[in-house]
Parts: sequence; C-alpha cells; structure tokens
Amino acid sequence: MVRLLVLHGKTKERGFLNNETPVFKYMLNLETFYREQVGGLIDEINKSNLKKINTLTDSDKNFRDPEEHYCLYPLFIALSSIQTSLIDEKLKKDLQHLTTILIKQKSSNWSFNYWVKNSKDYSRVPYPDDLDDTSYALAALHNYDSKKITGALIAKYVNLLTRLEKQVGGPYKTWLVGKGNKEWEDIDIAVNSNIAYFLSLLDVNLPNVNAFIDNVIQRQNYYSPYYYKEYPVVFFISRFYKGPYITKLLDYLLRIDISKLNSLELALLIISLKNLGHYPGKLESSIKKLIKLQKSGDWNKPYPFIVEKIQGNKKYYSGSSIVTKSFCLEALGKFIIANTGNNLLKTESLEHIRNRIIKLYRDAEPTSIKRFNLLRDKALNTINNTEVFYLATITPYSFYLSIAKKKKIPQKTLDKLGLANLYGWLAYKIYDDFYDDEGNKESLPLANYFLRELTLIYKDVCKNNTEALTLFREIMTKLDISNLNKDLSLKNISKIADKSIAHALGPILITLLLGYKKDSMEVKSIFKFFRAYLTARQINDDLHDWEDDYEKKHASPIIWLFKSKKIDISKYSIEKRRELFWKSIVADFCELIVEYCNTALEEINKTPLIKHPKYLEPPITKLKQMAENTLRQRKTTLDFIKVYENKN
Repeated sequence: MVRLLVLHGKTKERGFLNNETPVFKYMLNLETFYREQVGGLIDEINKSNLKKINTLTDSDKNFRDPEEHYCLYPLFIALSSIQTSLIDEKLKKDLQHLTTILIKQKSSNWSFNYWVKNSKDYSRVPYPDDLDDTSYALAALHNYDSKKITGALIAKYVNLLTRLEKQVGGPYKTWLVGKGNKEWEDIDIAVNSNIAYFLSLLDVNLPNVNAFIDNVIQRQNYYSPYYYKEYPVVFFISRFYKGPYITKLLDYLLRIDISKLNSLELALLIISLKNLGHYPGKLESSIKKLIKLQKSGDWNKPYPFIVEKIQGNKKYYSGSSIVTKSFCLEALGKFIIANTGNNLLKTESLEHIRNRIIKLYRDAEPTSIKRFNLLRDKALNTINNTEVFYLATITPYSFYLSIAKKKKIPQKTLDKLGLANLYGWLAYKIYDDFYDDEGNKESLPLANYFLRELTLIYKDVCKNNTEALTLFREIMTKLDISNLNKDLSLKNISKIADKSIAHALGPILITLLLGYKKDSMEVKSIFKFFRAYLTARQINDDLHDWEDDYEKKHASPIIWLFKSKKIDISKYSIEKRRELFWKSIVADFCELIVEYCNTALEEINKTPLIKHPKYLEPPITKLKQMAENTLRQRKTTLDFIKVYENKN
C-alpha cells in the first residue's frame, strides 16, 4: 500500500520559487508552483487507489511513534481546499474523480463517517456518522459543483438536522445516534460552524446558530474537544461568519505571533484572516513564510489537526500530510486569486502602490487642526485594506496596463489619479449617507474637502488639455444629476451607474492624455465599459443590502420590484421575506448582472484601444460568476426552505 504520509524525511520539492524572489513580482511563477503542488497532492491521493486514506494518530504531537488509521477527512479537505479557477482541465478531471470516490462514502441518508468505509478502523472502533464530517463533505462537493447538491439530498440533510436540533433552527448535536445516548449529545462550536457554512452556501441563515457563534466570539473561547488548538475552530467560523463581532475575531487573530506557527497553523490563520476581510496585501509576509516552510519540507508533515480519542489523561491526535498541504495550498490559492484579481501580475506589488497612495494622502494634510486631521484618518481607515480601497487606487494603473499605449504616462500622474479616485470614493460614501438620511454633520466638511481636492488634482492633470477639463465637468454634472433620479424601475436601471461614474474619470483622462478626442470611439467605448460594469456592481450591492434598505426605508430597485409585483413584504416575517426574495426577485437581478457584465467584457475585448483586457476583466468576471452561482443556488435554496418548513 502506498502511504499518503511523508514524515520527516527529505523529499524533492517541485517547482519551488527561489526564497529571495518577491512574491508579487513573480505571481505567474507562483501560479505555476501552485498547479504543480496541486498535481503532486492529487497524485499522492490517487496512488493509494483512494480506498484507504491514511492518517497518523499518536499521543505525541510530533508523531514519533504513530499508529496508522484510515480517516475520510483528508479527502474532503483536499477537495474543498483546491482553488479550481487556478488549475487546468486535466487537474479538474482528477478532482472530478475524487468527488466520485467521496460520494461512494456516503450513507443512504447522505451522512458521512469519520472512518473510511470498510477499513479496519471502521469495524474495529466504530463511530456513528456525524454532522461534522457530513457538513464538511457536502460543502466540499458543493464548492466543486453545486449541481451535486440536489433537492433530494437537501431533504435528507434536513432530516439529519431535525433529528439532532436542540431547538428548532439549532444549534445542533454532533452524533447521529438515537435518543437517550447522553454521552453522544454534545453541542460543539466546530460542528455547528461547519453546519452553518454548508447552509450559507445555500444562502440559508440560522439565527440560533449565529447567536451561538456570537457568544463564543464574545467569550474568546474557541475550544472544541474534537480539534487541536483554536486554529481549526476559528477557520471554520471564518468560512461563514458575517455577525457583529468580526472585528473582535480579527483582533484576536492579528495578535498571534506567526513566528511560532507551523505550516498547518499558519495556513489556517492566513485563510481565516482572508475570509474575514483582512485584505491580502497585508498577508504578504505570512505567505512568504509559508513558502519558506514549504522549501524546508514542512508542508509534508502530519501536524495534529484532530483529537481522535482521550484515554485516561492522555489525548491522541490525528494528522495527515494531505491535510497540512491542502490548507497550505488553500491559503496560497486565495492569495493568488486576490492579487491577480487586482490585475498586477508582473508589475509592482499592490502593497507598494497602496503605500504610495497613503503617503500622498497623509502628506496632503491640509491643516494643523487636530480634530479635522483625525476625521481624515478615520475616513481612510473605514475603507483601508478593503476591496473598495484597492479598486479605487489601482484602477488608473490597471487601465494603463491594459491599453495599447501611444506615449508614457508618468508614475507620478498615475499616483495622483489613484489618489483622486480615493478622494472620490471617500466623498461619495459621506454624501450617500446624507442622501439616505443617515449623514453625520461633522463629516460633511470632510466630504467637501475630498471633493475639492479631487477637483484640484484633475484640474492639474488636465491643465494642458481643454477637452479633458470639459469632460471632467460633464461627468461631475452627470453625477450630481443622478442624485435627483427617483425612477428605480428596471427600464431605467442603467442610470444607477451615474452615481459612481466618477470612478471612470482616471481611465477616461488617461485616454485623452494619450491623444484621443473626447468624442472618439475609444472614449465612448471606455464610457460604455464603465457604465456596464458600474451598473452590474451597483445591482450586486443592492441585492446584498436589500434587507437593510427595507428596514431603513431606503429606495432601491429591489424594493421597487417587490412593489411592482404587488408583494407587500411588510406583512411578513424576516424569514418569509427572504423566501419571497429568492422566489420572486433574485433571478431578475442576477440575470441583469450577467447581462451588464457580458456587455462590459464584450466592450473591452472589441475596442482596439485595449490590448491586454486581462488587467480589467477580473472584477467583472468575479461579479458575473457570483450572479451565475446565485442563479444555480436559487433552486437549491428554495428546495431547502420548502423541506425545512415542512419538517418544522
């Protein structure tokens, strides 16, 4: 039998990046390295004939005298961790084979066991099936192909949940046993987190489980008797948690000293931070350490992951090199996707651009009045390290990289345009709060300052180009007029882009600075691209914010569509409103997002101005994929709601 574990022996590493290589600068090399490592991981699993997934168990955390056991969890962790968008068709076919093997491990009720079926452990030390392995395995199948989660499967999963719920809607017990087995009736944070994550993939939210998790975060007690240390538990929470204590959880993670972590712990920390919204630019040093650990062979070590049993006062830990390497690859894959998604594959790191823009922002401190400067710092901190911040600052760079250039635009000019775009987003956020009757009067002078500063920057950049100045005035006027628009019907939906059309100013001005005329086809094409993209983005934002908009009585296209379909959602509970949203609303808007994303992608791929569309495509492709995934999940979610309501 071929072992799936490499202990402490030296192995030949495939495709490793030189330790002195800056990660960002050689992102393409990093992607190649990632694919090679995934190939090696799948080879390890396949060579075992996929019949016996080998892990080590020992009371010694270093596995110096281990027993070999055959557990299922390395298989579904590997399947869940691999980022399919980064691998080629051959590797995807190999993954498809793994899903087939995993499905063969299910019971007739679609539950899964800790042990591999028919292994010696399965009969020698029998465990009942459990909701932990079941939920993780189903989530892995969903992430690979959501079509595998059918209505019939959901019905069986709901049956499992209702058998083990402490109360309607959770939290849930772990083990699938009959009533009266008190030793098997524990309610565990890790298990409920994995249940919540699988349900979140179906867009199902359980308030009781969320409240259970909230309480854990407030107490900062991430203990589970089934897992070694807090890192797996926090990782499980991070995969779905959107509650009020994200900052508290992030603060806890950011206090951890990464110098003391092994590969498994570091990978789980990186993934958790990324899942919770900590922007990947901040994780560069952690990724560098993770790659350095790979070079030393640390990814091949079976570090403790699970507490398999307790005998007397002695705990026995289970670990697998498959698990260590899988999580390391997940951390690396998420990092690659996040950064290549920001279109800077062969150029400076995002962190360098970010630092230059922040320096410009801080050097421009306009007054000695401490209170005003504190407000400026606070405004920056509200979006710093978020997707909006990076989109705002790098859009001029991304656009400049994408075009067939006639002449060079100085870095200083691109930096100024990035800063102006940042000012625009900050001003927009403050003004938008006032339009929603939520504005803070103290912040209004700050919005006026941001607007004035961006105007001065654009005036300076355009000082020798009268057409650019004219176009700047036209765009800003269009933005002002958009705030008077009260028609939110679908036939008028494209006008919602006007509220944020100033985001296109940097690219438009770059086009003019390169010598194109205001009324040229090139400028019109860039306008059309940004209008389509910003419309899709605004619809996506409205879809995510519709409940908050309704509660605060804000106008939005989603609320308009409810009314146009004569659905009075004020009559219904929150749960029923969500059901109506999925039944009657979400498909219309997801189809619109896909349509506008297609328009944007078509525009940048047909205009001669754009030579390298890959620098502009990722945020649009991401929006489109999200909408398409939502459309696929819609039927699955409705099936779940129907079955769950019938059971309760």
